[in-house]
Amino acid sequence: MNEQARKGRRGALRLFIAMILVSLLAMAYYQDAIGAMTVRTLIQQFLRFLLPLLFMYLILQGMRLAIQLFVVLLAIAVAAGIASLWALPGFLPKIPILLLVLIYGAGFRYFTWSADFREYVRFKNRRIYTVDPATPADAGDQPTA
Repeated sequence: MNEQARKGRRGALRLFIAMILVSLLAMAYYQDAIGAMTVRTLIQQFLRFLLPLLFMYLILQGMRLAIQLFVVLLAIAVAAGIASLWALPGFLPKIPILLLVLIYGAGFRYFTWSADFREYVRFKNRRIYTVDPATPADAGDQPTA
């Protein structure tokens, strides 16, 4: 892995950590606003935390479809966050949404236009799709003596 790919992986990990922290903050605000936690809301919050972790794992594995879908979901989340900034009264309820808009917007920019991240994805896909030239393609079909 070259230095540019390492920088791309480190940048993605930093953004993922920030997104996980924003998700935890949103869950804490939701718990504070709702009050008593029921089984249904507990399952919803667990899925809210588990799905981004699954996306992050797939993105770190270099799956292009997961990256493209994650970028679309980030764009939708940023648009919904900007729209809800005008709908909420006062400043205090807007803090988690403002953090979401800033961090998810940075993630959208990074996963869409960063040359470092593109190099990291290229590196991961080279490792997956290249064949070692030292072994023939039908090496498993050779009879053993």
